[in-house]
Amino acid sequence: MAQSCLEALPEGKSSMMVNFSAQTSSNSLQNTIEGKLEKRSKGVFAPAGGKKMLVYIDDFNMPQKSQFGFMPPLELLKLWADNGFWYDREKCEVKNIKDIQLMASMAPPGGGRNAFSQRIMSVFATLNMTNPSDAQLHRIYSTLLNDKLSTFDDQLKPLGDPITKATIELYASIAEELLPTPAKSHYLFNTRDLAKVIQGVMQATRQYYDSKENLLQLWCHECFRIFGDRMWDHDDKAWLRNQLDQKLSGNLNSSWESLFEPFYGECPPFVSFMRMDVDEPPYEAVTEMKKLKDVLTEKLEDYALEPGYSAMDLVLFKDALMHVCRVHRVLMQPRGNALLVGVGGSGRKSLARLATYVAGLKCFSIEITKSYRIVEFREDLKTLFRQAGVADKPTVFLFDETQIVVETFLEDINNVLTSGEVPNLFTKDELGGLCEEVRPAAKKAGAPADLQDELYAFFLSRVINNLHIVLCMSPIGEGFRERCRMFPGLVNCCTIDWFTEWPADALQEVASKQMSAEQGMEEEVKDALCTVFATCHRSTAEKSKEMLEKLKRKNYVTPTNYLEFVNGYRKLLNEKRSKIGGKATKLRGGLEKLEETGVQVTEMSKIAEEKQVVVAKAKIDCEELLVTIVQDKRVADEQEKHVTAEAQKIEKEAEEANAIAAECQAGLDKAMPALAAAEAALNVLTKKDMAELKAYAKPPALVELCLKGVMTVLKKSPAWDTAKKELGDSQFLTRLVEFDKELLVDSLLNKMKKYVNDPEYQPDVIGKVSGAAKGLCQWVHAMFIYGNVAKEVAPKRAKLKAAQEALEKKQAALTEARAQLKEVLDKVQALKDTYEASTAKKQALEDELADLEQKLERAEKLVSGLAGEKDRWENSIVLYEEQIGCLPGDVVIAAAFMSYAGPFPSEYRDDLVAKTWLPQVKQLGIPSSAAFDFALFLADPSDVRDWNIQGLPADSFSTENGVVVTRGSRWPLLIDPQGQGNKWIKNMEKPHGLKVITLNMSDMVRQMENAIQFGDPVLIQDVGEEIDPILEPVLSKSFIKKGNQVMIKLGDKEVDYSPDFRLYLTSKLFNPHYTPEVSTKVTIVNFAVKEQGLEAQLLNVVVQKERPDLDKQKNELVVKVANGKRTIIELEDTLLDLLSNATGSLLDNIELINTLNASKTTSDEVTESLKIAETTSVQIEEASSLYRPCSVRAAILYFVLYDLANVDPMYQFSLDAYMDLFLLSIAKAPKSQELEKRIEYLNDYHTYAVYKYTSRGLFEAHKLLLSLQMCVRILQSSNQVNLEEWQFFLKGGMVLDRSLQSPNPAPDWISELAWDNIVELDNVEHFRGIITSFEKEFVEWEDWYRNAEPESPQKSQLPGEWEQKCNELQRMIFIRCLRMDRVEKAATNYVANSLGRKYVEPPVLDLNETYGDSTPSAPLIFVLSPGVDPTANLKQLAQAKGLGEKFFSVALGQGQAPVATKLISTATIEGNWVFLANCHLMLSWLPDLQKIIEAFDEKQPHENFRLWLSSNPTPHFPLAILQRGLKMTTEPPKGLRANLARLYQTCVTEETFDACKTKHKYAKLLFALSYFHAVMLERRKFRTLGINIAYDFNDTDFSVSDDVLKAYLDAYENTPWDALKYLISEANYGGRVTDEIDRRVLSGYLNQYFCEDALEVPNYRLSSLDTYFVPPEGPLQSYKDYIQTLPQNDRAEAFGQHPNADISYMITDSTITLESCLSLQPKTDGGGGGGVTAEERVLDIIDDMLSHVPQPYNHEKLMKDKEDDLSPLHVTLFQEVERYNILINNMLTTLHLLKKGIKGLVVMSADLDEIFDALAANKVPGIYLKAYPSIKPLGSWTRDLMARLDQITRWIKEGYPKVYWLAGFTYPSCFLTAVLQTTARKNAIPIDTLSFEYSIVNAEEKEVHQPPKEGVYVKDMYLEGAGWDFENGNLCEPSPMELIVDMPIVHFKPTDNKKKNAKGIYSCPLYMYPVRTGSRERPSFMTFVDLKGGACDSDFWIKRGTALLLALAT
Repeated sequence: MAQSCLEALPEGKSSMMVNFSAQTSSNSLQNTIEGKLEKRSKGVFAPAGGKKMLVYIDDFNMPQKSQFGFMPPLELLKLWADNGFWYDREKCEVKNIKDIQLMASMAPPGGGRNAFSQRIMSVFATLNMTNPSDAQLHRIYSTLLNDKLSTFDDQLKPLGDPITKATIELYASIAEELLPTPAKSHYLFNTRDLAKVIQGVMQATRQYYDSKENLLQLWCHECFRIFGDRMWDHDDKAWLRNQLDQKLSGNLNSSWESLFEPFYGECPPFVSFMRMDVDEPPYEAVTEMKKLKDVLTEKLEDYALEPGYSAMDLVLFKDALMHVCRVHRVLMQPRGNALLVGVGGSGRKSLARLATYVAGLKCFSIEITKSYRIVEFREDLKTLFRQAGVADKPTVFLFDETQIVVETFLEDINNVLTSGEVPNLFTKDELGGLCEEVRPAAKKAGAPADLQDELYAFFLSRVINNLHIVLCMSPIGEGFRERCRMFPGLVNCCTIDWFTEWPADALQEVASKQMSAEQGMEEEVKDALCTVFATCHRSTAEKSKEMLEKLKRKNYVTPTNYLEFVNGYRKLLNEKRSKIGGKATKLRGGLEKLEETGVQVTEMSKIAEEKQVVVAKAKIDCEELLVTIVQDKRVADEQEKHVTAEAQKIEKEAEEANAIAAECQAGLDKAMPALAAAEAALNVLTKKDMAELKAYAKPPALVELCLKGVMTVLKKSPAWDTAKKELGDSQFLTRLVEFDKELLVDSLLNKMKKYVNDPEYQPDVIGKVSGAAKGLCQWVHAMFIYGNVAKEVAPKRAKLKAAQEALEKKQAALTEARAQLKEVLDKVQALKDTYEASTAKKQALEDELADLEQKLERAEKLVSGLAGEKDRWENSIVLYEEQIGCLPGDVVIAAAFMSYAGPFPSEYRDDLVAKTWLPQVKQLGIPSSAAFDFALFLADPSDVRDWNIQGLPADSFSTENGVVVTRGSRWPLLIDPQGQGNKWIKNMEKPHGLKVITLNMSDMVRQMENAIQFGDPVLIQDVGEEIDPILEPVLSKSFIKKGNQVMIKLGDKEVDYSPDFRLYLTSKLFNPHYTPEVSTKVTIVNFAVKEQGLEAQLLNVVVQKERPDLDKQKNELVVKVANGKRTIIELEDTLLDLLSNATGSLLDNIELINTLNASKTTSDEVTESLKIAETTSVQIEEASSLYRPCSVRAAILYFVLYDLANVDPMYQFSLDAYMDLFLLSIAKAPKSQELEKRIEYLNDYHTYAVYKYTSRGLFEAHKLLLSLQMCVRILQSSNQVNLEEWQFFLKGGMVLDRSLQSPNPAPDWISELAWDNIVELDNVEHFRGIITSFEKEFVEWEDWYRNAEPESPQKSQLPGEWEQKCNELQRMIFIRCLRMDRVEKAATNYVANSLGRKYVEPPVLDLNETYGDSTPSAPLIFVLSPGVDPTANLKQLAQAKGLGEKFFSVALGQGQAPVATKLISTATIEGNWVFLANCHLMLSWLPDLQKIIEAFDEKQPHENFRLWLSSNPTPHFPLAILQRGLKMTTEPPKGLRANLARLYQTCVTEETFDACKTKHKYAKLLFALSYFHAVMLERRKFRTLGINIAYDFNDTDFSVSDDVLKAYLDAYENTPWDALKYLISEANYGGRVTDEIDRRVLSGYLNQYFCEDALEVPNYRLSSLDTYFVPPEGPLQSYKDYIQTLPQNDRAEAFGQHPNADISYMITDSTITLESCLSLQPKTDGGGGGGVTAEERVLDIIDDMLSHVPQPYNHEKLMKDKEDDLSPLHVTLFQEVERYNILINNMLTTLHLLKKGIKGLVVMSADLDEIFDALAANKVPGIYLKAYPSIKPLGSWTRDLMARLDQITRWIKEGYPKVYWLAGFTYPSCFLTAVLQTTARKNAIPIDTLSFEYSIVNAEEKEVHQPPKEGVYVKDMYLEGAGWDFENGNLCEPSPMELIVDMPIVHFKPTDNKKKNAKGIYSCPLYMYPVRTGSRERPSFMTFVDLKGGACDSDFWIKRGTALLLALAT
């Protein structure tokens, strides 16, 4: 409707649309509208282009109300509508907004929508748009559907109307029946859903829908998609199916069964991606689920191959397939958006990504970084909008709740869902560029493209068409319901798909499909295993619920766990099979080798005998042959001698010949260079060169000369013609090169000489004419040189030739002689060879025989040695085969443990394994071990020993944790409050380069990047409940494959992933809540230390220190046993390896035999030593166990400390610090030779050391709690406390139905609550008959009850037999039942009697002692309380230590972090002290401080360095600092004595004491002032009886008053009392006082303390007690000594109070102590409400309240009836009726609405949620308390309201009441003013001259028959802080235990001449209710009522805090 109006706007008008949500603020609305305006003139803004603009606002009533009840955006619009302007928020100037008009729409108030005032409504003309009737809806949708079906077959055309009718009826039924209850808040249906169904049916195509059945199947499918997919309740789905069946049969002549018979009664999914080969794939039913799975599996594989996409490990079982189809269906529809609701790990995002990929869309998601906020989100939205609008890419925006950094993100998404745009997303500059980018596309599309508005509209239309939003939300917690309520678009504009918990059959199906690939397992076992898988999953979910109820610890079990479990099972099964099978195979191989060896031994024995005969014969043959060899050898030696001599002679002659040859060669060598040069020159010449020479007809003279020489050498004619002819010969050059040099005879050389000696016949000269001739010339010269050299060498050659011939002859003779010698030698050698062969043969035979004998010997060793091994191996094989047989069952338990058990404590793990999983495994007959142990099954003992050495505790729970951490498939997140896991990981991974980081480190991302790249392990410590989203890909291991590279995304970077990378996370939080999104990505491991584990650790510590010999022996034994076992395993492995790798005979394998011998020897030694070790171990254990009482006590005490963190977050104690304390106790405890005494001394010393150490860091209020806890836990360990009685002492009795209760025998002194306790106590074994005792002996019980000290047996005896029957705890139970005020005192005595008096007297904080206990590396932390500053004391200590100049302090605040950091840095080097005050004011910097402190361990600060911190208690203080530091609480001293002592210690010094001249006055008045200061501080403990507002009076107030006292005493001779009292009570102390009645208290005390008597009367008493007086004048020390004589515990009289005053605050303190103590008890089964849910309980309360609350009064009728008497009292009545009507209407409306909301008839709003929570907690909803203040619980308040209304009703009906109940008015002060007005009018007196006189009416109400003539009677007021003397009509002392007294009727009489209060009159303040201060809006104080003070003056009652109350707290 609104849209059509906007589209039909006339020319000159533009529009804009604004969607309101709960997050919309007036600021965002103003910015949104101003974004569409432009400046016209100064201060005037209007729409662009001179147009007028219509601003359309949808969901007008969605914005949240402010705390003052209005909606700021609406108020902004109201401001503009009334004035035409609003304000510039920066310049604070008026902005006139012109030419805009408002149009708004909204749904009726309810749910997230709020009602608003008529003021806002008056701005608009209101139109009511009723819902269209069924007929109208039918007409709209049937028209559309009929038009669609008009082209279909004839049988389908008529279906349009009946389908539309059936859809409308179905919608009506759903809207009526499926209501949005709190659990189903998303069951919000509107006509959009109806339209979506019709739209879905219209997806049918004529070609593929040819039958009625097809179309009806489609209709049913669409109904289920739109309505059914949001349902998580299976009953609702069944109801929907039934409704569809009815509609099918009623309107469409069909039925569900017949329609879906082909699909086995199930509606199949309809999809449009099955026919990918078709251009426009049809939307059709999936007939084969297998085909669907195949298609999607293929798509999933394709997805993984896409660049930049990481593979998704999805199991496409039936539910997953259905979800993909549903999401795909939504994405394929125009403007289709999906809301996927399911816990993290249910596959929402992965399936959405797959559906997006199948749909061919781009998936866009944001990457969260540490600094990601709204600016970055808007930038991402711009990118998204550009992708969809400019690039025209169909895009899916995938967004999940973990990415909601700020809720404003959802407001933007809500805007996109509802209107398609985000207001002001693009700046005006960006908008211009954007429009230009889309202009070409707009023109191409034919859209208007002239104006920017038109282009932006085109851009938005593309965004709307292309953009689909898929939101993934978790239903866990209230967040989902709140968001659905705050952002209506999430439900209205999205199709919801609820990812329900996997049903049992889905779990089975997934497991079956995974297990189908498992080989070698029977089908029965597989089926049984699938059942176990499902059971493990469901039982873990149930156990998680149980843990939540008992331990308040949340754990989520998601499908991811299940898939990991099933995959982990298969992986582990294969691993175990391979490992155990490998061992068995090795052993089998060994046994086979042994059998082969046995056969070989038998054969060898026979062969050995035969060999002995052969060896003997060979020996004889060898000896005979040796004789022949010796003879022949002698002849050969002689011949050899002769030949050798001849050879030497010939060698000499050969040497001489060689010398001659060398000499010849040397001569020839001289000619060789020239010859070589000539040859080189000739080689260069070519035929061409020759042709050149030849070409000369008449050659140059030199050339001719050259050739003549050549011709001469060649013995040719030197004529030119001859030369030419020769040159023409092709072989000419060759002949020259190969010229025979022997031809160079003397005659030729002589002919050559004339040429060679010719100066012209030189190569260089001839070369100038011809290069060719030059070469020839060189050759001639060379030949000449060579010829001359040869001539010289010739004689030598002749000689050489002769020598060589003679040598040849002699060498021939030598050769012949040698040949003869060789024959002889060969003969000898042949004999030798024969001999050697015979000898070798003989030796071989001997060796063979020896070898055989050795082999036989070895065989004996082998057979005998392996005989034991053989038996053991055979047994081992049997064992391994049994283990392999048991693997199916064992592995399923182990895999389940790995996947599910991590978050649970040990007892829960044991329950799951031993009581659920194992029994089912046995029951289903799955083979498994009889005694399964997870740690033994998966952990290697040597690894466990290493872990223990690295710091992992040795108990089984820790070992299990170690296995889960090291073997888990997900990264481990350790819940590690004591830091043991953290320490273990650091030690374990230190050798591998561990990086330790925290999430808040500035360089965290960089460190992670480096570690991931280089494969370093990372420990992220101190993790909170949220993990930085930037780590999400790392946690979920979302790897991206690019070629061979594996990458992972970290922020906006892709980082190479090293497979060596490991990640550990640890949290120090005790009970963190991790969402399913976190739980599915990490393995949460509960590392909290167990008492049993701690005992073992502490026992080791104490034995180590007490018996180092025993500890050393034990450690050596552990090492020895470990080494021995390791040695045996190694030897066995070596042996088996050798056996398995041995080739040939084992008897030949010497290494094997030696290893066997060594193994046998070592094995025997080790076995023997292990036997001895076992015996020794038992002895050591026995000796160690004697010290067990110490470890038990120490463990108990640690857990007492550990539990204290539940009381106050600052009470953190680290295990390391506790260990140090324990070691100190062992060192310092008294020694004794007797072990029992030593243990006793050690326990006593350590117990007190723990008490001292801890109490120093506790507030005073919790020190008794510590003592009591220590006492009871110690006594419990020795069975001295009855647990049932102890629990009763803490809880008391609770009676749900008092109708069955015995009547209270003495209601005047036994309260209802006390009687409840006694009745319930009768059910406790020891106290049977207590009710009877009270009924018979109630007088004696009353005496005991009224005794001042009922807890003391010496001062009060229990009545009858009970005194003898009861021990101290049982006596305390009586105190708890009847005298809650004495519980703390009784508990103090109990602890003192059980442990000793010192445990209830906490040591005073001694800074010097604390400093002595400190170290430079641990900070000292002051935990502050109001009014105390430790700085001065710290400075004093620094001065005392000589460090005054080295003390630096910084008050932390903005900008102080760098200063503090620098100071610490300098101080660690120089040894300074640094004090950082008020750390709570810089919580954001404390993580940095933590890093600085942790670095102390490495830096080793200066020994004098100390870091002091102070902070108010805050839960955000870093745990690591608290655990590491020494904590001290700073509190004001408790008690008058302590406060006085502190003042005289710190504020009064000798100098100041002696400074006053009038010492005799000053000393006494100073003490009186000090006493006044102490009283005012301590008076606060009495709460409202003490002082209305607890002021923080401090030392400055005292010091200033002290200065005033000195100044005035010295200035005046007579003491100026009035001036002193005024300045001190009104100015110095009174300056802080804001309550006038409190100011009276100050004056009252000073009137008593500052008077002449204080100076004149010796020992002037300061209270009614003799103990407290002003001491006589004396030196300062005398006053200090007197102070020490004062009692430690003050009686109430010391403050001027009655002893009863102690009772109220003592009751409160006792209640707090008991509640705190109860919160520290071990958790037991929580009873719950007997099966009654909170909703049922609240519905009962609502019904009860509605049955009592009357209908509103008829105000108009009342005014008409009383119009004759319009007295001021009647006006008050009218006003009261009006106010009560508002309250009644409010109650009736909200209670009815809440009732409907619980039933789902209306949507629960935030206001209704608040009322629900209040009613469930039995509290009055805050909205009701606006009528009048009250602190009553709900029941009392309702009864009180009925009484109030009853008074009003009776006044209306019966006329003026005779006696008024003042408390019955909402504004009693108005009533009292009306009383004064009545008198003023009646007597014509000005009202301002009137005031009240008060008198007591000693009569009951029923005795009052007439109202007074003037004024009114007032009844039912209560007196607090005094008693009432009814006889004398005055105040008096109250009876013991009398806290509140009913006042008689008081006459309030107006008078105009009221006299001044006579002496003895007390002006008693009258308060509306017990909170005397009231609130800012409604003060509690009414007026002063004058009462007779009796024997006491006014100051006495002022100090008592006496007051009248109109109402009580109950």
